[in-house]
Amino acid sequence: MIKKCFIDIESTGLDFMKHGVIEIACIFEIGGFIDEFVLKCCPFEDDLIDEEALAINNVSKDEIFKRMSPKMAYKQLTQKLSRYVDKYDKKDKLHFIGYSALFDANFLREFFMKNSDFYFGSFFFYPIIDVATLAGLTLMEERPALIDFKLSTVAKRFGIKVEEKKLHGALYDIQITRDLFYQVQEVLTRQRG
Repeated sequence: MIKKCFIDIESTGLDFMKHGVIEIACIFEIGGFIDEFVLKCCPFEDDLIDEEALAINNVSKDEIFKRMSPKMAYKQLTQKLSRYVDKYDKKDKLHFIGYSALFDANFLREFFMKNSDFYFGSFFFYPIIDVATLAGLTLMEERPALIDFKLSTVAKRFGIKVEEKKLHGALYDIQITRDLFYQVQEVLTRQRG
């Protein structure tokens, strides 16, 4: 059975080595079962906080420091992941799927390491699946006409309704990413056809 985990991370900046995770959203899809999961946490004490990143996420420093600790968020996340995979079984892992997925994977891997866990790969197959790259394959001829390749732009191109005000909420972004994944998969399947 294929086990998919669509993941989006919101952070305090763009550098996974310096900035911190403040929100994690996952959609687990296993067979016909779907489970949505969201964690909001404060960054680690030493994580840098970029005011521009907070503005994009529409959150203040005061708000993020009222959230659960990153240690508690890590504990809840790994408990959830462990419900779906046996981290000791190399054949039982989740497919990590995201939009510009390397960003999310790097932040999540670093989040694990900041929590003294060096076994991120025990939960997820390599390689990660990047929906932006898959969409890029289907839009190669159109790419010059697109103003950018942001999630919202590409989703709209595939006919997915996007509410701009909800963007940069991890759960909303990953819901859009999941819809886009299936739209792109359908196009790729037809192209092979």
